[in-house]
Amino acid sequence: MDTTLVKGLSVLIALAESNSPLGVSALSSELGYGKSNIHRLLNTLLEMGFVAQEDDTRRYKATLKLWELGSVVIDRHMLRRAARPTIRDINSETGNSVFVTTLSGTDILYIEKAESVQGPRSSTRAGLRVPAAFTAAGKVLLAHQRDPIALLDHILKTVPNASALDRKALVKEFEEIRSLGYAISRGGWTRGFNSVAVVIPQLQGPNEQGYPHSALGMASTDEFLNTSDPKEAVRILTDGARRIAELLGPLGTVVS
Repeated sequence: MDTTLVKGLSVLIALAESNSPLGVSALSSELGYGKSNIHRLLNTLLEMGFVAQEDDTRRYKATLKLWELGSVVIDRHMLRRAARPTIRDINSETGNSVFVTTLSGTDILYIEKAESVQGPRSSTRAGLRVPAAFTAAGKVLLAHQRDPIALLDHILKTVPNASALDRKALVKEFEEIRSLGYAISRGGWTRGFNSVAVVIPQLQGPNEQGYPHSALGMASTDEFLNTSDPKEAVRILTDGARRIAELLGPLGTVVS
Protein backbone atom coordinates (compact mmCIF):
# COMPACT_ATOMS: atom_id res chain seq x y z
CA MET A 1 0.00 0.00 0.00
CA ASP A 2 1.29 3.46 -0.92
CA THR A 3 1.43 5.19 2.47
CA THR A 4 1.91 8.64 0.94
CA LEU A 5 -1.28 8.23 -1.06
CA VAL A 6 -3.13 6.98 2.02
CA LYS A 7 -1.95 9.96 4.06
CA GLY A 8 -2.86 12.42 1.33
CA LEU A 9 -6.34 10.97 1.01
CA SER A 10 -6.72 11.01 4.81
CA VAL A 11 -5.96 14.74 4.84
CA LEU A 12 -8.42 15.37 2.01
CA ILE A 13 -11.17 13.36 3.72
CA ALA A 14 -10.59 15.18 7.01
CA LEU A 15 -10.96 18.55 5.29
CA ALA A 16 -14.02 17.44 3.33
CA GLU A 17 -15.78 16.19 6.46
CA SER A 18 -14.90 19.19 8.62
CA ASN A 19 -17.52 21.88 9.18
CA SER A 20 -14.84 24.56 9.11
CA PRO A 21 -11.33 25.05 7.68
CA LEU A 22 -8.50 23.32 9.53
CA GLY A 23 -4.96 24.36 10.28
CA VAL A 24 -1.82 22.25 10.15
CA SER A 25 -1.80 21.69 13.92
CA ALA A 26 -5.42 20.53 13.95
CA LEU A 27 -4.81 18.11 11.08
CA SER A 28 -1.65 16.81 12.71
CA SER A 29 -3.49 16.19 15.98
CA GLU A 30 -6.49 14.55 14.30
CA LEU A 31 -4.55 12.28 11.95
CA GLY A 32 -1.42 11.61 13.99
CA TYR A 33 0.99 12.77 11.27
CA GLY A 34 3.90 15.15 11.85
CA LYS A 35 3.38 18.80 10.98
CA SER A 36 6.09 18.75 8.31
CA ASN A 37 4.37 15.75 6.73
CA ILE A 38 1.02 17.55 6.80
CA HIS A 39 2.63 20.59 5.14
CA ARG A 40 4.00 18.50 2.27
CA LEU A 41 0.69 16.74 1.73
CA LEU A 42 -1.24 20.02 1.76
CA ASN A 43 1.14 21.59 -0.75
CA THR A 44 0.55 18.71 -3.14
CA LEU A 45 -3.22 18.96 -2.70
CA LEU A 46 -3.01 22.73 -3.24
CA GLU A 47 -1.11 22.25 -6.50
CA MET A 48 -3.69 19.73 -7.71
CA GLY A 49 -6.59 22.03 -6.85
CA PHE A 50 -8.24 19.82 -4.24
CA VAL A 51 -7.46 22.18 -1.35
CA ALA A 52 -7.52 25.96 -0.89
CA GLN A 53 -5.96 28.09 1.84
CA GLU A 54 -7.79 30.99 3.44
CA ASP A 55 -5.90 34.28 3.22
CA ASP A 56 -6.82 35.54 6.68
CA THR A 57 -6.61 32.42 8.88
CA ARG A 58 -4.14 30.42 6.71
CA ARG A 59 -6.32 27.39 7.35
CA TYR A 60 -7.22 24.86 4.68
CA LYS A 61 -10.49 23.65 3.18
CA ALA A 62 -11.53 21.23 0.46
CA THR A 63 -12.48 22.78 -2.88
CA LEU A 64 -15.32 22.04 -5.26
CA LYS A 65 -13.03 19.81 -7.30
CA LEU A 66 -14.21 16.92 -5.13
CA TRP A 67 -17.79 17.77 -6.04
CA GLU A 68 -16.86 17.92 -9.73
CA LEU A 69 -15.37 14.43 -9.64
CA GLY A 70 -18.23 13.08 -7.53
CA SER A 71 -20.77 14.50 -9.96
CA VAL A 72 -19.09 12.70 -12.86
CA VAL A 73 -19.10 9.39 -10.95
CA ILE A 74 -22.71 9.61 -9.75
CA ASP A 75 -23.98 10.64 -13.19
CA ARG A 76 -22.52 7.41 -14.57
CA HIS A 77 -23.98 5.29 -11.78
CA MET A 78 -26.27 2.74 -13.41
CA LEU A 79 -28.56 2.41 -10.40
CA ARG A 80 -29.17 6.15 -10.22
CA ARG A 81 -29.87 6.39 -13.93
CA ALA A 82 -32.23 3.41 -13.86
CA ALA A 83 -34.06 4.57 -10.73
CA ARG A 84 -34.56 8.24 -11.50
CA PRO A 85 -37.73 7.95 -13.68
CA THR A 86 -39.42 5.60 -11.19
CA ILE A 87 -38.50 7.79 -8.23
CA ARG A 88 -40.05 10.80 -9.94
CA ASP A 89 -43.20 8.87 -10.85
CA ILE A 90 -43.77 7.60 -7.30
CA ASN A 91 -42.97 11.01 -5.83
CA SER A 92 -45.56 12.58 -8.14
CA GLU A 93 -48.14 9.89 -7.35
CA THR A 94 -47.78 9.88 -3.55
CA GLY A 95 -46.28 13.25 -2.68
CA ASN A 96 -43.87 11.49 -0.31
CA SER A 97 -40.09 11.48 -0.31
CA VAL A 98 -38.85 8.63 -2.50
CA PHE A 99 -35.31 7.31 -2.56
CA VAL A 100 -32.98 4.57 -3.69
CA THR A 101 -30.17 3.30 -1.49
CA THR A 102 -27.39 0.78 -1.86
CA LEU A 103 -25.72 -1.33 0.82
CA SER A 104 -22.10 -0.38 1.50
CA GLY A 105 -20.62 -2.61 4.18
CA THR A 106 -22.99 -2.15 7.12
CA ASP A 107 -24.18 1.29 5.95
CA ILE A 108 -26.65 2.37 3.35
CA LEU A 109 -25.76 5.10 0.89
CA TYR A 110 -28.51 7.27 -0.55
CA ILE A 111 -27.98 7.26 -4.32
CA GLU A 112 -30.97 9.33 -5.46
CA LYS A 113 -33.88 11.04 -3.75
CA ALA A 114 -36.94 13.09 -4.66
CA GLU A 115 -38.10 15.33 -1.81
CA SER A 116 -41.61 15.32 -0.39
CA VAL A 117 -44.02 17.83 -1.90
CA GLN A 118 -46.22 17.72 1.20
CA GLY A 119 -45.34 18.32 4.82
CA PRO A 120 -41.82 18.74 6.22
CA ARG A 121 -38.67 17.36 4.61
CA SER A 122 -36.49 14.72 6.21
CA SER A 123 -32.77 15.18 6.82
CA THR A 124 -31.68 12.47 4.38
CA ARG A 125 -30.19 13.40 1.01
CA ALA A 126 -28.37 11.85 -1.91
CA GLY A 127 -24.81 11.09 -0.83
CA LEU A 128 -25.69 10.54 2.83
CA ARG A 129 -24.32 7.42 4.54
CA VAL A 130 -26.34 5.96 7.43
CA PRO A 131 -25.89 2.81 9.58
CA ALA A 132 -28.24 0.31 7.97
CA ALA A 133 -30.03 -0.92 11.10
CA PHE A 134 -31.68 2.48 11.71
CA THR A 135 -33.71 2.71 8.50
CA ALA A 136 -36.33 0.71 6.61
CA ALA A 137 -34.12 0.58 3.51
CA GLY A 138 -31.18 -0.61 5.57
CA LYS A 139 -33.16 -3.24 7.46
CA VAL A 140 -34.71 -4.72 4.33
CA LEU A 141 -31.24 -5.06 2.79
CA LEU A 142 -29.62 -6.47 5.93
CA ALA A 143 -32.41 -9.04 6.27
CA HIS A 144 -31.68 -10.41 2.80
CA GLN A 145 -27.92 -10.82 3.20
CA ARG A 146 -26.16 -14.13 3.80
CA ASP A 147 -25.43 -13.39 7.48
CA PRO A 148 -27.56 -10.44 8.65
CA ILE A 149 -26.89 -11.11 12.33
CA ALA A 150 -23.12 -10.75 11.86
CA LEU A 151 -23.70 -7.44 10.08
CA LEU A 152 -26.02 -6.30 12.87
CA ASP A 153 -23.47 -7.23 15.53
CA HIS A 154 -20.84 -5.18 13.71
CA ILE A 155 -23.14 -2.16 13.78
CA LEU A 156 -23.85 -2.65 17.48
CA LYS A 157 -20.12 -2.76 18.23
CA THR A 158 -18.96 0.13 16.05
CA VAL A 159 -21.75 2.72 15.86
CA PRO A 160 -21.82 5.04 18.91
CA ASN A 161 -25.61 5.49 19.12
CA ALA A 162 -26.38 1.84 18.32
CA SER A 163 -26.94 1.19 22.02
CA ALA A 164 -30.50 2.39 21.41
CA LEU A 165 -31.11 -0.63 19.16
CA ASP A 166 -32.69 -3.83 20.48
CA ARG A 167 -30.69 -6.75 19.07
CA LYS A 168 -33.25 -9.42 19.92
CA ALA A 169 -36.10 -7.41 18.40
CA LEU A 170 -34.12 -6.71 15.23
CA VAL A 171 -33.20 -10.37 14.72
CA LYS A 172 -36.90 -11.23 14.94
CA GLU A 173 -37.74 -8.33 12.65
CA PHE A 174 -35.30 -9.63 10.01
CA GLU A 175 -37.28 -12.87 9.90
CA GLU A 176 -40.54 -10.95 9.48
CA ILE A 177 -39.01 -8.79 6.74
CA ARG A 178 -37.96 -11.83 4.74
CA SER A 179 -41.47 -13.24 5.10
CA LEU A 180 -43.36 -10.02 4.29
CA GLY A 181 -41.01 -8.68 1.63
CA TYR A 182 -40.72 -5.17 3.05
CA ALA A 183 -39.44 -3.24 6.07
CA ILE A 184 -40.81 -0.27 7.98
CA SER A 185 -39.17 2.25 10.28
CA ARG A 186 -40.83 4.70 12.63
CA GLY A 187 -38.53 7.58 13.44
CA GLY A 188 -35.48 5.34 13.15
CA TRP A 189 -33.05 7.90 11.74
CA THR A 190 -35.02 11.14 11.40
CA ARG A 191 -37.33 11.78 14.32
CA GLY A 192 -40.96 12.17 13.31
CA PHE A 193 -40.53 10.44 9.95
CA ASN A 194 -41.70 6.97 8.95
CA SER A 195 -40.37 4.96 6.04
CA VAL A 196 -41.21 1.84 4.06
CA ALA A 197 -38.77 0.04 1.77
CA VAL A 198 -38.46 -3.01 -0.48
CA VAL A 199 -35.44 -4.58 -2.15
CA ILE A 200 -34.73 -4.04 -5.81
CA PRO A 201 -34.54 -7.62 -7.08
CA GLN A 202 -31.58 -8.91 -9.00
CA LEU A 203 -32.63 -10.46 -12.29
CA GLN A 204 -30.75 -13.73 -12.02
CA GLY A 205 -30.24 -16.57 -14.43
CA PRO A 206 -31.00 -20.17 -13.39
CA ASN A 207 -27.46 -20.88 -12.15
CA GLU A 208 -26.66 -17.50 -10.62
CA GLN A 209 -26.80 -16.52 -6.96
CA GLY A 210 -26.56 -13.19 -5.25
CA TYR A 211 -27.90 -11.01 -2.49
CA PRO A 212 -29.87 -7.78 -3.02
CA HIS A 213 -27.71 -4.70 -2.68
CA SER A 214 -30.23 -1.92 -3.42
CA ALA A 215 -33.58 -0.82 -2.03
CA LEU A 216 -36.41 1.51 -3.01
CA GLY A 217 -38.27 3.36 -0.27
CA MET A 218 -40.53 6.24 0.63
CA ALA A 219 -40.71 8.39 3.75
CA SER A 220 -43.02 10.94 5.31
CA THR A 221 -44.75 11.85 8.56
CA ASP A 222 -47.66 9.95 10.15
CA GLU A 223 -50.09 12.27 8.41
CA PHE A 224 -49.05 11.13 4.94
CA LEU A 225 -47.54 7.64 5.38
CA ASN A 226 -49.46 5.07 7.41
CA THR A 227 -46.95 2.43 8.50
CA SER A 228 -49.66 0.58 10.45
CA ASP A 229 -51.24 -0.41 7.13
CA PRO A 230 -48.52 -0.05 4.47
CA LYS A 231 -50.12 -2.29 1.82
CA GLU A 232 -50.61 0.45 -0.76
CA ALA A 233 -47.13 1.88 -0.22
CA VAL A 234 -45.63 -1.61 -0.52
CA ARG A 235 -47.57 -2.26 -3.73
CA ILE A 236 -46.33 0.97 -5.30
CA LEU A 237 -42.74 0.36 -4.19
CA THR A 238 -42.70 -3.28 -5.29
CA ASP A 239 -43.93 -2.33 -8.74
CA GLY A 240 -41.34 0.44 -8.91
CA ALA A 241 -38.52 -1.85 -7.77
CA ARG A 242 -39.44 -4.31 -10.50
CA ARG A 243 -39.27 -1.58 -13.14
CA ILE A 244 -35.86 -0.47 -11.90
CA ALA A 245 -34.57 -4.05 -11.94
CA GLU A 246 -35.70 -4.48 -15.53
CA LEU A 247 -33.81 -1.34 -16.56
CA LEU A 248 -30.68 -2.51 -14.75
CA GLY A 249 -30.71 -5.85 -16.53
CA PRO A 250 -29.18 -9.21 -15.50
CA LEU A 251 -27.87 -9.31 -11.92
CA GLY A 252 -28.78 -5.65 -11.41
CA THR A 253 -25.11 -4.74 -11.68
CA VAL A 254 -24.26 -1.21 -10.58
CA VAL A 255 -21.10 0.80 -10.97
CA SER A 256 -19.48 1.11 -7.54
